[in-house]
Amino acid sequence: MRVFRHFRLHEEDGAAAAVYSVSLNPDGSLLATCGGDKLVRLWSTQLFKSNDDEPAKHLVQSLSKHVKVVTCCAWSSNGSWLASGSDDTQVLLWTNTGASWTRQATLRGHTMDVLDVAWGDDDKVLASCSIDNTVLIWDVSTKSMTMTPKTTLRGHKNWVKGVAWDPTGRFLASAGEDRRVLVWRRDKNASSEFRVEADIRAPFEDVTAQTFFQRLSWAPDGRSLGVPNARKALQATACVLARGKWESVADLVGHRHPVTVVRFSPVLFHGEDDEDQPRSVVAIGGQDATVSVWTSARAKPLVVFRDCFGGAVSDLAWSRNGSLLCASSHDGSTCTFEFDVERDLGKRLSSSDARAHLDAAFAVEGGSNGLSLPNPAEITQQKKEPPKKKRIAPAPVAAPRVNVLKAKKKRIQPTPVGAPMAAAASPPVSPPRPRPVAAAPAVAAAPPSDAVPPPADTTLLTTSLKLDGRELHVQATIADGRAVVVASDQGQRRWRATAPAPAAALTAGFERVVVGGADGSVRILDAACGALLIPPLLVGAPPARLALHSQYVLCVSVDAGVRVWRVDESKAPDQRITNVARTSASPALRVAGGGDIVNASVDAKGVPSLGLACKGDALSRRGACVVCAYDEKADAWLEIADALSSSLPPSPSTTGLLVDAARQASDRDATTAADLLSGDALSRDADALCACLEAKVLCAERLGSASDRDHWVSSYAACLAARGDRRRILALNTRLGRADAERLLFPALAAEGKRHALLAELRETDRMED
Repeated sequence: MRVFRHFRLHEEDGAAAAVYSVSLNPDGSLLATCGGDKLVRLWSTQLFKSNDDEPAKHLVQSLSKHVKVVTCCAWSSNGSWLASGSDDTQVLLWTNTGASWTRQATLRGHTMDVLDVAWGDDDKVLASCSIDNTVLIWDVSTKSMTMTPKTTLRGHKNWVKGVAWDPTGRFLASAGEDRRVLVWRRDKNASSEFRVEADIRAPFEDVTAQTFFQRLSWAPDGRSLGVPNARKALQATACVLARGKWESVADLVGHRHPVTVVRFSPVLFHGEDDEDQPRSVVAIGGQDATVSVWTSARAKPLVVFRDCFGGAVSDLAWSRNGSLLCASSHDGSTCTFEFDVERDLGKRLSSSDARAHLDAAFAVEGGSNGLSLPNPAEITQQKKEPPKKKRIAPAPVAAPRVNVLKAKKKRIQPTPVGAPMAAAASPPVSPPRPRPVAAAPAVAAAPPSDAVPPPADTTLLTTSLKLDGRELHVQATIADGRAVVVASDQGQRRWRATAPAPAAALTAGFERVVVGGADGSVRILDAACGALLIPPLLVGAPPARLALHSQYVLCVSVDAGVRVWRVDESKAPDQRITNVARTSASPALRVAGGGDIVNASVDAKGVPSLGLACKGDALSRRGACVVCAYDEKADAWLEIADALSSSLPPSPSTTGLLVDAARQASDRDATTAADLLSGDALSRDADALCACLEAKVLCAERLGSASDRDHWVSSYAACLAARGDRRRILALNTRLGRADAERLLFPALAAEGKRHALLAELRETDRMED
């Protein structure tokens, strides 16, 4: 076994740029990489067979049609096409025209950053996923210059960070920031029609840390699906799901930080005994800068490569013959591991043996990739007994014999599995960039405890603003364990600042930039020059969410602490910051059944609000999401929106804290008041809806939001009019006063033909009072 490490394959402004994805072409002659310099680069694999400190000598071509960071690339199975996805929302298809590789097609359909692509169906179909919460299916058989998606899959409620086709082309798996893996079944008679075969949540329920990617992979025989960023017994794991039952049958335990990528070798190997089932080999990489290689026949890794990188592992790629494994990292380098396959991994299954195995397992009848599988139920019936759940943990074994070549700057030693991986020292890493243009990913905030949970690890945080011709882009990276914050305007660097600890959270406005540190600090910087406006604030636990509005700064830390400050740098130094609110989010979290904080904001009056994803009983009572705002005077959280209140949607022009929250809490298509307040819906939902709207009216009045109040009073009046609740209508008329009753109550009564008599009575009462 040999190990090669190469630096600065991508560069930007004279510094190493992150490498986000790698892919080896089928004949093993080219390696494709892409990264933070907006380029896709093609390298000769001779690069892996030398200790040359200048990899540029082996650069075949740079592909430069993307206009933003390129996050993913993948070769087609025949090696004729290369797909790449980018923050510019586009997927590009490249092919070799003889003299060079050129762009042949542009795939437009995503509205936000593309994070992963996957080929399927003999290179006729491509899947892509994005932080716009969708998976797009493209028919690329025509290879026209511009393409639109054939199918849009909308099942995830947050960013989709990984996609993978099974070897048969029957199933597509997608992994999302909503802590779910969806397995989509394609209709064999209508290839553009998909339905959700399985919605897998159990292995991810306890996940709290963000990862930039969640790249998943199928075993070469299609019987297992490897998924990253799972969690078991408070440990980061990759889980292996059994096809058909879609249950976790193994947990690959040992990485100290979340697993970001799982890649099965395309090669099947003989079992350790002649009568054993063929086995597969899988590699996983994580945010602990570690790569481990496992086999399905053993409950421990074959080998662990520690200290490969100075940042998180972003992608892994195997060569078709299983002899090369290439890994990329956010630190701008790649590592390539060259195996003596027979000695290090085992005896490969011959093509005829592999075909016999697939025939026996799935009754092959031809079709995509030579495979055609029966229904999952049929596969399950072939098994004599269901797979037993096993928890895989590293155990002492003899180390493989390794000949390690000297890499530039650092010698990388494959580690014997004699000690648990968790004991390995690893360089500090930090969490992937949360992008403000999309719905924020779920971050679990637990109630306060003596033991503060560790911050989500990240290697890159970014935020961008555009308004009235102004533009600001802020990026926080890690270098030597410190945060480096860089602000730019229209591609030109504006300023650079550093902080002693990696960044855990980031937000920005045109006046201020706020950086939350993994050491529990909050730094408020001048957006014009990067200078500190006030001394660093120590809040005791790493921030999980930051938000800005005018002079108000909101910080939600991982221990569920909530703080709001008012910052006014025009005042004297000792008066520049004042405390507006300090509380805990725990009461609001309990309302959501212990769910996660998925969004945090602060309004123009300094009122903080939290969007909470519901779990357990709260999910059935309140819907998918509930929004709470903190009332400083009452020292209590107010429930300002849930799925029920959002079922009476405000008009698009209506604004306000509560109506904005209602839009956020909506988890179903917009329903009109007439739909909700008629027929069976009236008898079933009217009491609950009426009580909900009463609470929203009172919340709006308590928070002093006139536009909120008007919207909810109108909705409440429509509910009372539909029910014919005379007592409450009279009470509301008295409470509103004549002017507001004319504007908000009377139109609702007029719209209900049965309430005209009551309306006339109220008007007569008003006339007599005059």
